[in-house]
Amino acid sequence: MDIGNQKNDMTFYRGYEGEKEVIIAADDCVIHIWDGYFSDIFGNPLMKNGKWSGFTRDYNESINSYGECIEWAIDSQEYLEDLMLYTKQDFDFNESRDVLELLINIMQNAIKKGIVVTAHTN
Repeated sequence: MDIGNQKNDMTFYRGYEGEKEVIIAADDCVIHIWDGYFSDIFGNPLMKNGKWSGFTRDYNESINSYGECIEWAIDSQEYLEDLMLYTKQDFDFNESRDVLELLINIMQNAIKKGIVVTAHTN
């Protein structure tokens, strides 16, 4: 998904309004993602060099980008490397693969353009 034209995208939160969400902001684009997709992707954590990093660490330790209502500036390279660990995983929800691809696209775009990405839960 190209995030270049997205302003306030609810695609991955629609139908789950009122449930916990993860909000990713990059430049003037804001993406809302249902917590269940994060649980599906990061609930069976993968490690790099024996350590959690990126969204895996944040989700499983409830810190940083996954901390309650705290906007966290993401290290796009670290989070991209973490996301790439999951590209061959199977997920319970079909949309989880789309969410993973979107997050990868956001991080790659941020690195390429020097955009700051923030994330928090609500």
